[in-house]
Amino acid sequence: MVSGVVAEDNVLVVSSYSVWDATGPGVPALLGIHRPGDVIPAELLGLLISTGVWSAQRVLWHVERLPVPEDRGEAFARFAAHVPTAYLDQALAIAGTIPEERPRAEALAALAPHLTADLRAEAVATAAAITEPSARATALTGFVPCLPEEQRSAVLRDAAAAAAAVTDGVRKVSALTGLAPHLPDQQRGTVLRPVVTAMRDAPVGENMMYVFGEVAPHLPADLLAETTAAAGALVAVSRRASALAALAPHLPTTLAARAWAAAEAIVEDDQRAKAMTAIAPHMPAEQRPAALQQALAAAGALTEPYTRVRTLAGLLPYLPDEQRAAALDQALTAADAVTDCMYGVVAQVEALLYLAPHLPDSRRTAVLRRTLGAVGTIRRENWRMFELARLTPHLPTHLRTEALAMITEIRCEQWLARGLGAIAPYLSTGQLSQAVAVADAIQDAYWQAHAIAGLAWHLPADQRTRAVAALTIATPEP
Repeated sequence: MVSGVVAEDNVLVVSSYSVWDATGPGVPALLGIHRPGDVIPAELLGLLISTGVWSAQRVLWHVERLPVPEDRGEAFARFAAHVPTAYLDQALAIAGTIPEERPRAEALAALAPHLTADLRAEAVATAAAITEPSARATALTGFVPCLPEEQRSAVLRDAAAAAAAVTDGVRKVSALTGLAPHLPDQQRGTVLRPVVTAMRDAPVGENMMYVFGEVAPHLPADLLAETTAAAGALVAVSRRASALAALAPHLPTTLAARAWAAAEAIVEDDQRAKAMTAIAPHMPAEQRPAALQQALAAAGALTEPYTRVRTLAGLLPYLPDEQRAAALDQALTAADAVTDCMYGVVAQVEALLYLAPHLPDSRRTAVLRRTLGAVGTIRRENWRMFELARLTPHLPTHLRTEALAMITEIRCEQWLARGLGAIAPYLSTGQLSQAVAVADAIQDAYWQAHAIAGLAWHLPADQRTRAVAALTIATPEP
């Protein structure tokens, strides 16, 4: 392990992270670092406490001194679950003094499920004192599921009022959608109607179509019908198709039939096929076979190979066995034809990844080996790492060994560390030991810590402690 790592200004610096959305079914999310010069990844803080390598007091002392407020909020999100009860009052005090309101709200919401009853009352008061409406809504919403019934209604009401006061459209939708699972049935229509209005009226630059699917399970029947009509009336064709597709799994059969009619009216072939593929499995039973056949024909007629593969993949789970086999053959043939002048073989790999969950046992190993071989030809190490991370969950054990070997061959330590962490949940005990040995050899202190943080949670407890303890971080004691 690398020793003598000195934190910036003698203070442990915790990097903020953002989750990159997965681009295919069953794909693990990957974490992106904002400041790679920082000393330690945020995930390591919980490990330091849970393994006893650092005391909770030491972690809290350092987090309190982080120079960037956003990093303090992110730190709480990563380690709050590991703070011992005896230190929760100290943690709450530190969270409440974060100078910027949004990271303060994030920290309070992260602590909420873990606080004792007396501390929770203090924390709710701290959250209610936040002046920025979206931050106040975020903080208060975090407490709603943790409160006893007699306290929940008042906090829920305050959170809803804060969300309603948000003027930014995207933040308002986010705040109200976060509240949706906690709303009593009789309040959902009133509270969530602004979400439907915002989605319907959002400028083209604000892509909120995914919110249709997030909010749909919580809408009362009349508002769900209104939402379906609004989705089908969106002017931008791609947004209309995306909204209908997002709604489809949550629609009763009567509304699915209306959504289907809206999908059939879409003029652009690829967008029509996208919407039909999503809606067909949810059509009324007597109409479903014909709808699936129509969607299959629309998908098969697409001329762009990547789009054809992706659309066919969405239908495969719902087709009868004989048709599924033929559709899979068609999709694999289309995958062979996928090319991209910018991304090269990456586009073909991602097309094959859409098919991976649907491969029968008789074909799985051959197709996955072919895909793994294609990944190995990707020249850019970051792209190769991302595709290995997406592919590994689908691989049998012996091919995961090959995937680990490909990760190990990456020369850039940033991508090596991120790759090791991304595939860690899918490695066997022996493969994890190999991965830890690779992480031990990383020379850059930050990326070595990042790799160990990704691997350690999957190790047996004794090995986890040894791996974390071997990271020497030279910072002052509190």
